[in-house]
Amino acid sequence: MPKPAGDYLKLTEGTHKVRVMTAPGGGMGGYEYWNKDGKPVRSREAFEEMPSDIRFDDKGQPEKIKHFWAFTVWSYDAKRLLILELTQYSIQQAIQNYAEHEDWGSPTEYDLTIKRWNESGFTKYSVTTSPPKPAPAEAITAMKTTKIDLTKLFEGKEPVEHDMRNEAMDAVFAAGGEATIE
Repeated sequence: MPKPAGDYLKLTEGTHKVRVMTAPGGGMGGYEYWNKDGKPVRSREAFEEMPSDIRFDDKGQPEKIKHFWAFTVWSYDAKRLLILELTQYSIQQAIQNYAEHEDWGSPTEYDLTIKRWNESGFTKYSVTTSPPKPAPAEAITAMKTTKIDLTKLFEGKEPVEHDMRNEAMDAVFAAGGEATIE
């Protein structure tokens, strides 16, 4: 069975149901820009000066430096852990509003559905929640069997260590089964 491409959730047009698996302190944020080589450059602190290697847009202007959040999420569509990196303010604000609301709290306690659509030439997003419930068993098992270190994003490295993955576990998850860790 082919594996999903990449370790990042791309928010394409449509809906994406996820469970945030890293606690708010386990997710992280910072600032990022894309360099002339097409690679992201990230920092925990805001860049004080315009980076000399920042990529320029088609109008000859430097692209924006963006604030980002990164989380490990369980993707219900992919049936696996992925990294969700968010630079969209509307999504960040919605998640923060839920997290600060006394009836919802941490986004690790409920599922999020993020919808992306185009309206009059503009990309729009909405975020809704499902009632709180435990994370899926396969998501919990995947967190125990997959080594993900989001701090590697700041080093320009990939945060998922694939040599730590258990291929047999991946096959169980792909078949929709459950597994236990001994």
